[in-house]
Amino acid sequence: MNTINKINYVKLLFDILLICIVLAISNYQLNAQANQLTLKVGFYDPSIDDGDITASQETMKLWIDMVKKQSKHKSIANANIVTEFYKNKNELFSELQNNQIDFISLTVWDYYKFNLGTKVVPMVTSSLNINTKYERYYLVAHKNSNLTGIQDVAKMEVQLPNTNSIELIKNWMEVESINKLGKSKASSLKILETKQTEIQILLKMFFNKSGLAVIREGLFLTACEMNPQLRQSIVILEESPKFINYFLAQRKGVDPTIHSEIVKESIKLPDTVEGRQILNIMKTEKVFKVIESDFYEVKSLFNSHNSISN
Repeated sequence: MNTINKINYVKLLFDILLICIVLAISNYQLNAQANQLTLKVGFYDPSIDDGDITASQETMKLWIDMVKKQSKHKSIANANIVTEFYKNKNELFSELQNNQIDFISLTVWDYYKFNLGTKVVPMVTSSLNINTKYERYYLVAHKNSNLTGIQDVAKMEVQLPNTNSIELIKNWMEVESINKLGKSKASSLKILETKQTEIQILLKMFFNKSGLAVIREGLFLTACEMNPQLRQSIVILEESPKFINYFLAQRKGVDPTIHSEIVKESIKLPDTVEGRQILNIMKTEKVFKVIESDFYEVKSLFNSHNSISN
């Protein structure tokens, strides 16, 4: 074999080796992509306007990225986690039933309404109170109204804020008014769903010195800390039981180790600066682990509401 042929032969071997390396790398990348865990998070919140959907998804992504970064579970740390906001909860629950969603944010009311206990496992909830996972709701009025309780509010209008708890608090008001006023008088009570936030309703009541509304205990206490005059001007007429409204759940069938890791890392969010920043963006104080028995009061209300509705 002459020198030129030897050079060509070596070049051919080099080219073949290079092609094999490229193919091996490509196959490795394809296999890595094929083996990468993809998880989908679906959430629905009727209180979020169209213009705020992107911001809500970004907040969800920040939280997920934080969990991934802190997790020592490789399948989570390397997972491709996709979030999707649904404008129609029936579509969301349909995809859940078809195993197209791995994690879902939903209300406890919908958990019972759509009989999802056979499909999902509760994971975490957020709270404005760092000491408890539960949230109470207050029926409030201005002190100048001279109202003392729900027995005084027949034929009046109760404003409900635009929150994801609106179905829960509306049904609580309906059951509470029927229990304390009777069906006849309760039917004259007007329960109005508004597009206002809780703080907007509270400040409107403070300045107008009139009106009735239902707001969260946590928000009321925070507002009173910021403006002590609110505490002196607003009276609490009724207090709800301790409810849990909104929570994150995992579809049954998804690796339970992932469930444990996400819960563990989520409840540690207040322990780091980055975690506290995420909680601040989420407008909450702490994340708690939840199990189905924590929903007892909502389940009791759900059953009571069904009873008076039939």
